[in-house]
Amino acid sequence: MTLVSCSRGGPAAKSTTVAPPAAAARTPTIDYFQDAAALASLIKAKYGDDVPLREIVLHQTTASAEVRSPDDPHGLDSILITRGAIGEPRPLDLTGSPRSADGPDAALFKLSEVDFAQVARMIADAPAQAQIEGGKVTHLIVHRQLPFHTDVRWRLFVKGPRGSESVDYTLAGAKVESK
Repeated sequence: MTLVSCSRGGPAAKSTTVAPPAAAARTPTIDYFQDAAALASLIKAKYGDDVPLREIVLHQTTASAEVRSPDDPHGLDSILITRGAIGEPRPLDLTGSPRSADGPDAALFKLSEVDFAQVARMIADAPAQAQIEGGKVTHLIVHRQLPFHTDVRWRLFVKGPRGSESVDYTLAGAKVESK
């Protein structure tokens, strides 16, 4: 790249050649809607397949999770996953968190219970199930919806120009019928 400086009304004073900045090495963005197994692999690599979780939230290129803290067997940490990397865990304050009769661990589930291979299919199916004109999935949450349901479910959020709706699926990807 050549930079030329000009004096007002006169010829160029000097020209200088400057090399363009080197491209920063960046990890490519992962599309978790198409490759949710990549997210599961990241969590498994850091915490193990049987790590207890309270919630996983997937957006198309980012995700977050609430995982059992390896430093505190009764605590949970919040983690943010971007560009294929897990950020530093932040301890969650569980004061006032909803509890069930079975205790605080009743909301937890294991990473190994979730079939991430079903995510792309559920994302393709949810807009039709939600019956939202022009609807698209904005994000998914997998968690135990206590006190309303004792089973762990995927909830997909569909938004369109005329409204929004959520659609629930089992961990295996079967649509849960509304009652």
